[in-house]
Amino acid sequence: LAILLALFLLICLGFVYVVMAVLIQMTACGLGKPELMPMIMLSAVQILLFITGLFSAFNMMFGGNDREFMASLPVKGKHIFLVNILMAYLTELATAAVFTLPVIVIYGLFNGMSLMLWVYGILGILLFPVFPLCLASVIMLLVMMATGKFRHKELLITIFSFLLLAAVFLGNIYLNSGSANSVMEEDMM
Repeated sequence: LAILLALFLLICLGFVYVVMAVLIQMTACGLGKPELMPMIMLSAVQILLFITGLFSAFNMMFGGNDREFMASLPVKGKHIFLVNILMAYLTELATAAVFTLPVIVIYGLFNGMSLMLWVYGILGILLFPVFPLCLASVIMLLVMMATGKFRHKELLITIFSFLLLAAVFLGNIYLNSGSANSVMEEDMM
């Protein structure tokens, strides 16, 4: 029952996402700037990938109840770390594909499908997770180095993660308000 409920919720959220993308594309075409929709939607995907990358990097560096178990196996530590990075990348890749494919299809339906659109789209899907995951890993590494000396490092990590998440959301609001204002200014001219 829980799986069916999760599937239903995922379908509903996907429908809302597609409708939102279509409405943004229609508005962008009305403004004579059809390239706005992919920029807006893919920026949102990058932010989502960064946030999920933070959680992946956190689990990769701090988490996992299996850390002691893995260390006892006859496998090098760097191989375990590489597998963790690969799993995080594949998770981010799946997320990028789910949120980018509808953008490609909608953009193509409104502006004409082409082979280059699909080439750039697939290349984008493969590369989108790289930067957010690297940035999230570097940030978590810095957090790990900074909190390693403190007695209550889990509390500090939680506080820092909350502050970082708030900063990402506030930055997104700031950037979106700036881009909306620039579109309005261009339309007035």
